[in-house]
Amino acid sequence: MPSALVAGAANPIGRAVVEELAARGIATVAHVDVDVSQRAVWQKKLAFPMVRCVATRWEVTPLNELIAQNQPTHIFAMLTVGWTMSQRLEKAGIPAGNYEVHDYKKTEMLVDAMVHARHEAHIVYLSAPGASSTSSGEFQKARGRAEQKIRTLGCPYTIVRAPAVVDDGPDRPKFSLDQGLALATSFLYFPLRFLGARSYADRNRAIAVSRLARATVEIALSSERGNGIVEGDRLRG
Repeated sequence: MPSALVAGAANPIGRAVVEELAARGIATVAHVDVDVSQRAVWQKKLAFPMVRCVATRWEVTPLNELIAQNQPTHIFAMLTVGWTMSQRLEKAGIPAGNYEVHDYKKTEMLVDAMVHARHEAHIVYLSAPGASSTSSGEFQKARGRAEQKIRTLGCPYTIVRAPAVVDDGPDRPKFSLDQGLALATSFLYFPLRFLGARSYADRNRAIAVSRLARATVEIALSSERGNGIVEGDRLRG
């Protein structure tokens, strides 16, 4: 029977993944990077069946203990932050940091915690299109380095290179810069589906958070050996 640890459960994508796992009856530990004084707030927000919310700072030792104690079969690293999301996380007392900190360093600590716990699990990492350690963009470069770090584990892995996302969760703002850009991107790519470039368009146009979470969990649970890199077209079925 699968079990899961969702690291990054406080952001909209991580929360949606937690909800999807709960809907499937999978025992899940939802980790939020907040001070313990805010634990009750997040326990209420993540009060789904079969879900236990754990609030600790993002450090190797508590992550190591969390993995060793729970022995999850799947670890979902849902670490993503756009400009609007970073503002929301900071207001909620969750340190977003920059791409180097949030997208690479936190992934590195999670991988190191798995090594220290001597626990092999199927790791599912939320990445982005164009991720590469040699990219000129800081976001893509940090994601590419994180992907490389995950591959060094030797565990089954699924890297989800998700396109821009539209937050359709319960705490979504009425409008944000991130959502505006995602919708504009989707609008620009949509006509290509009818011009012989459907796969390219589906790989790059925006996707709703709930649909991304559902596809991520479905794909991750479908293979014990991992799925390698999954891009936008597969996320839409």
